[in-house]
Amino acid sequence: MRSKKDSCKARYRNEAVLIAGVRTGDNQAVTCLYRMLFKKSFPSVRKLVLSQGGAIADAEDLFQEAFIAFRRKVLDGSYEYRANTAISTYFYDIFRYKWRDELASSRRKRADASDISHISSADKNADDRLITSERDQQIRQLIQQLGENCATILKFFIWHKWSMESIAEELGITPKSAKNQKYRCMQKLRELALGNGSRF
Repeated sequence: MRSKKDSCKARYRNEAVLIAGVRTGDNQAVTCLYRMLFKKSFPSVRKLVLSQGGAIADAEDLFQEAFIAFRRKVLDGSYEYRANTAISTYFYDIFRYKWRDELASSRRKRADASDISHISSADKNADDRLITSERDQQIRQLIQQLGENCATILKFFIWHKWSMESIAEELGITPKSAKNQKYRCMQKLRELALGNGSRF
């Protein structure tokens, strides 16, 4: 029986064909691209994160975010495949910039950093207050300042009332990763709102 790895190689004989498949909306191409990047890039990005005080979970979450960002670049045409530049090299640069931003953000809020895997009831209540307040135009504008990934997740969660499972499926990530990313985005939104003098 042919393995999934062999199936990817058989269907997409090179990176150019793989990218073309992703651009046409081929879900199998997206899956194969993810597997290829994970195999080629994750050891490097994990090493980068661990060498700078991060955890494996940080590397996993940011890998997912970087993949979403890369896939969007492929779809909107801002990424053009070049035979002399490996896809994994371009992807690594996306990850590196995201990790740099994450480090800068962590330094700013180190004093009150918390484990995103344990969301207290108080946090959930705060989320509810934000959801109630999102109708205000100011909150919509703040969400746009959080970046493409957070804006997309919060749009699905707040405005469309999607479940985390549905969001995860849409973005091609695990429900756990979607939940963690949503929590981080809500935290960033809350901090941004407070910085702008808003109360929830």
